[in-house]
Amino acid sequence: MKYHKCIPLMLLVGLYLLMTYWLFWPYSVMEIDEPIRIMNLDKIAYAGKNLEYELNYTKRISLQAVVNKNLVNDYIITLSPALGNLPAGKDMKKKVVVSIPGYTCPGKYRLRWVATYQVNPLRQIQVEAWSEEFLIGERKK
Repeated sequence: MKYHKCIPLMLLVGLYLLMTYWLFWPYSVMEIDEPIRIMNLDKIAYAGKNLEYELNYTKRISLQAVVNKNLVNDYIITLSPALGNLPAGKDMKKKVVVSIPGYTCPGKYRLRWVATYQVNPLRQIQVEAWSEEFLIGERKK
């Protein structure tokens, strides 16, 4: 019965160590080779059409992510977010097609790709990558 008083203290110390681990452990979920390769012919896409790109990555942990994509030039166009779960592995490739909104102005753009992973109950990790520059042409009727 002597140890009965130490149990709450041991639980608090254990909880403190667990929370410290969750908050400060350096998670490495995924690495993406930059720049992201644009697969469209001559690196030209059109408003209202599709943009195809290829991700070359190494993923260490199989977790689901919320993926946000933005077209960036003088302003930012946010494309629809999606849930993604790319397979884990080394030197993996994935071709992705996204639809460019019809209201996108012609010009030079870069794609900003951000995946947000919930690695534990207290922490999220973001992985960000940028594409090479590409052109968006006038909308074809």
